[in-house]
Amino acid sequence: MAEVMQPIIVKKCRQKKHPAHSTSWKVALADFMTALMTLFLLLWLLASTTQVQRESIALQFQFQEKVNVETKGKKGITGANTGSSNSLMDLGGRGREIDREVEADEREEITDIYKKVKNEKLRMKRLKRNIERTITRSKVMSKYKDHIKLEQVPEGLKVHVVDKNDKQMFKKGGGIPKEFTRQIISQLGTTINRVPNKIAIFGHTDAAAYTRINYSNWELSADRANAARRALVKGGIKADQIDRVVGLADTRPFDPENPEAASNRRISILVLNQDGVDSRFMMDY
Repeated sequence: MAEVMQPIIVKKCRQKKHPAHSTSWKVALADFMTALMTLFLLLWLLASTTQVQRESIALQFQFQEKVNVETKGKKGITGANTGSSNSLMDLGGRGREIDREVEADEREEITDIYKKVKNEKLRMKRLKRNIERTITRSKVMSKYKDHIKLEQVPEGLKVHVVDKNDKQMFKKGGGIPKEFTRQIISQLGTTINRVPNKIAIFGHTDAAAYTRINYSNWELSADRANAARRALVKGGIKADQIDRVVGLADTRPFDPENPEAASNRRISILVLNQDGVDSRFMMDY
């Protein structure tokens, strides 16, 4: 009887590693830490840069994005979209040099704009401090300092001379200023005269209806703005320095929630930014 061969079975057991001993979590942690560090760097940059610098960086990215969009998918010599690159082919010409020159010109133009903006903002801040100093030192202006409001706006520096319930600047229903009003505006003109900027003058009224025939809040605000112009000229402002005199009636209330408030009756003197300064970049930062 033939001997039966028993098959030999070899069992190989592979020890499974516990998931906790895997190294994949290290990769996830590294990615998380990298993202977290990027976030911290971004927050630090936002906190350590000025508004002007941030806008300059944004303009650079917008310019680069515009260049990428214009060059991406441009048609080649055969008329088909190349789609492979958004950069110019180097055919031995001056294409790359021209691109660099254009980009350099753009950067130089942006730099010039921000230099002008910075200088003009400093000029307006100095003027604001001078007016505040004049208000403190002047007997008339210090006495009626609650009538004077200073506001720095993108267009320049705005000085409001407002009414109070117990003390009105003009004779009721007319464009004739009271003596203290003339003195305040005249002394403002003496201080504003230290800068060469153009000036715009705006007259405002409250929303109370005016019953005089052929004479409304429009005429009243215009007459008061003109009276303020004469007082500024008396204070030293040159006639050709005044850019415009406008009556706005009750269309620009100082207190929109209370259209008939006394503060809505006011004269606004706007010291305009000099020519060549883009007001879009004049916001405070």
